[in-house]
Amino acid sequence: MGETTVTFNTEMKREFREYHLDKLLRQAELNKPFMLVADKVYPAQKQRLRENGIAYLDTSGNIYVSNGNLLLWLDGHIDVKKNKQSLHQGRS
Repeated sequence: MGETTVTFNTEMKREFREYHLDKLLRQAELNKPFMLVADKVYPAQKQRLRENGIAYLDTSGNIYVSNGNLLLWLDGHIDVKKNKQSLHQGRS
């Protein structure tokens, strides 16, 4: 198996929301290949990004990259820091 290197133009956001999508699509069209890096990307927005061929990575480790013969898609990871806070809040 050979080594593959892909370099992306990136946009960084704390949270990615639906209202960011139109601007991001324009950026992605002008700056291919393109990746969104964010603390949080919500499931509906992940779907929209994939539908538009935009790679993403969030701080929980969820990633989607589709470039030629390369497909890397890990999803379902949760924010460990946030999950720990929820566990502590539930204790009496």
